[in-house]
Amino acid sequence: MVVLTFLTIPTMNLKFMSFSPKKDWRYQIQDIARGWLFSDVNIDSFPKTVILPLENPDLHDHSLFVSQLSESKTYRCISIGKYQDHLVGVLKSKFGAPAVAMTIDVLASLGVTNIIGVGFCGGLQEYIQCGDIVLPLACIRDDGTSVRYVAEAYPAVADIYSLDILRNLAAATHHPWHCGLVWSTDAVLLETSDLVEYWSSRGVSGVDMESGALFTIARLLGVRTAVILVASDNPASGQEMEPDKLSAGIAAAVSLSFEFAKKT
Repeated sequence: MVVLTFLTIPTMNLKFMSFSPKKDWRYQIQDIARGWLFSDVNIDSFPKTVILPLENPDLHDHSLFVSQLSESKTYRCISIGKYQDHLVGVLKSKFGAPAVAMTIDVLASLGVTNIIGVGFCGGLQEYIQCGDIVLPLACIRDDGTSVRYVAEAYPAVADIYSLDILRNLAAATHHPWHCGLVWSTDAVLLETSDLVEYWSSRGVSGVDMESGALFTIARLLGVRTAVILVASDNPASGQEMEPDKLSAGIAAAVSLSFEFAKKT
């Protein structure tokens, strides 16, 4: 099936491909995945810092990020440009732990050293309102992908240097923000009320789908990473999404992500 998928992409750049029978399949499939994502990108121009939106692609507005860039060029899966003279890449959104894991793996192989995730969470503490920023300090790994990389006991923790930058940037704004633990599960339709209550009662700030895999795999591959989440609602308190507050939170998260990129 992989070979057939490859053959249906006529524009694939063969410099990403290597099918030597002596090469371990793990690295061959990495080459193929690199081609899926970035075959149309000149590898010499790849930025060291990348912003990774974590959102359902059907809802994602890539222009919110690209509008911050000057001298930008948009490829199939990434836009690359300058933010105040700093070269930054902005990926098209990735949804769920499997897509995030593949993307991080490929980015690490291309020499990316800093990844800032920007996504959404449901608040799990009553004081977290729609539109608030949540900066995950660490995650409960409840996804099905990161356990294939390393044992469940391995911690999913933000890079402390990157998190310190984000906390300082957030503190300089007037937008509400919080820093704490996040429950990261990729079975979104199995977020039962009992599980929400369980993790809320243990001081967890929010629930998302990608941060646990992002932190785990990036650390294993030597990539610094942190995440900015916007609370879209609050399953613990029953608060639903409020469009104006959510829009303000998204704008704050986008601004934070680029200010972070400027400092890396």
